[in-house]
Amino acid sequence: MLKVIRAKLHGIFVTGADLNYHGSITLDPVQCQILKIHPLEFVEIWNKNNGARFSTYVIYGDAH
Repeated sequence: MLKVIRAKLHGIFVTGADLNYHGSITLDPVQCQILKIHPLEFVEIWNKNNGARFSTYVIYGDAH
C-alpha cells in the first residue's frame, strides 16, 4: 500500500468527536467537498496541544 499526503489542513471544523469512541471523525461536509475529502476516506489527525497522532476515517456532519 502506498500512502501519499494530498493536503495538510489547519483548523478544519470538526463537527463531532467522541473521545470514548475510536472509529471516525465527523467533519464539515462543505469544507470536505472543497478539499475533496470523501466520506470513509482515511485521514491522519494531529493534536496540536499534545502532539498525539492517529489515523481514522471521515464522516460528514452538519455544515457550519
